[in-house]
Formats: sequence, C-alpha cells, structure tokens
Amino acid sequence: KELCERFTRGQCTLGKVCSFAHGEEELNTVGLAICGKVKTQVCRNWQAGRCVYGALCNNAHGEQEIGTRRPPPELAPPMKRRREEDEER
Repeated sequence: KELCERFTRGQCTLGKVCSFAHGEEELNTVGLAICGKVKTQVCRNWQAGRCVYGALCNNAHGEQEIGTRRPPPELAPPMKRRREEDEER
C-alpha cells in the first residue's frame, strides 16, 4: 500500500476500507481492493434534499454510510445503468 494523501490531510473517511495506507505501519503491505464496491462520498443531491434514488443511490446518505456497500449494478439508477451499458458497447 502507498500512503493515503487524504489521510495525511485528515480528510479520508473510508477508514479500514481505504485501499491506501493510514500510517507508516501499513506502508508496503497488501490490502483488499474494493474500488467501486463501496460508497466513498456523501451524495450532494441528498445534502440538498433532492436525491431521488434513496437506498439505491451509489453515494452515501450521511457520513455513517461511508464505506458501506453500493447497491448491485443491476439496481443502479437508470441513467447510470444506461451510461455503463453504452460504455460496454
């Protein structure tokens, strides 16, 4: 693992699920890569009171959801699912 730049600035909210090292003792160790499988940021639309995706949102609805699993891709919001299907073609 390499050192997490967000952690050094006191801004990493992922804790144990972060794929980067949080301190000298974790440098050059191997960690579990979970990129794309967990919620890594708070939903801006939720913060503004206008997220229409609810539990199916790929972003966290509050700090307590940071690091929790995202919904399965087949349950992704329609616009995101359509974009991913277009990218596959």
